[in-house]
Amino acid sequence: MYNLVAFIKICLVCHHPGAATHFSEFAKVFEENAIPYELYTDHKDLDELAANSNHFSAVIVDIAPQSEKVLELFQTLGKKTYVYYDNPEEFVPGGYSETANKIRALADKTLFANANLATEERDIGIGYSPVLNDVLEIRKMRETSDRAAFLNAHGIKDTGQKIIVYFGGANETYYDQAFPHFLDLLKEWDFSNTVLIHQQHPRALKEGNRDGNLLPQIVLSKVNNKEALAIANVALYYQTSMSPLFYLSGVPTFQVGHESYPDVLIRTGLCQSITKHSEISQILSPPQTTIDEQKISAEIGYKENWRDILLEEILNQ
Repeated sequence: MYNLVAFIKICLVCHHPGAATHFSEFAKVFEENAIPYELYTDHKDLDELAANSNHFSAVIVDIAPQSEKVLELFQTLGKKTYVYYDNPEEFVPGGYSETANKIRALADKTLFANANLATEERDIGIGYSPVLNDVLEIRKMRETSDRAAFLNAHGIKDTGQKIIVYFGGANETYYDQAFPHFLDLLKEWDFSNTVLIHQQHPRALKEGNRDGNLLPQIVLSKVNNKEALAIANVALYYQTSMSPLFYLSGVPTFQVGHESYPDVLIRTGLCQSITKHSEISQILSPPQTTIDEQKISAEIGYKENWRDILLEEILNQ
């Protein structure tokens, strides 16, 4: 237990589901160490937050346009402001990086999930990743997954076909370029021995369902990400912070899109990027790979003592 300063109370304001997973773990750390906090998820009523803001010593926001007003509110009150950069990649297409640069410029400090990205004096490399928490759970789920029940729930007869799960995104680069190119690559695809499941991003439905079922051969998923991974023979994606989870869970994984995106799996040579019609058939015969957890952990900047790093910063704000 840490000796706490009585006036410390943390306000966590989160707008996106990805960062929410991180913030929920931070909340556990605060609870374990008797640090008062409040968590606002997708908070739209700034009046309520403003009414309570004087009770906080600091605020931590995620990367979102809405975070700008929250930071301005707390800065007006002279409170410490942090922005949390939850993505493991230095550059993220589709507007994330542009928003991050703007929000980071407003905050006192940036907390990075990937400790490798903390390169400036006011950066703190926390070194946390939810991926490593989920790996063992999904591996166990894969051992006991009910293939027949999954297919039946989606109205599909089990004929021994491969189940390929495509994990969608939710930004303009994905909607306008990566996803249309993926559909184009499928035009000559033989679906007779495969089931293609589209695992939509949680935000996609809220943004007009622009990547809804545009091909009759594609089946929209009725399960969550973990359940989809548990049953997948192959995982496809273009850009997602979940990609290390696909690989570490033992699922053969391919990046598919209009161009190669140099994420952690591509940079480390642990995944192939498919951009051409002549390459798409390779997903049916994925190469055998040996899972290298150490390489992934190092690349995403994970630190075993991330809890201590977080606490040290909060207690010395």
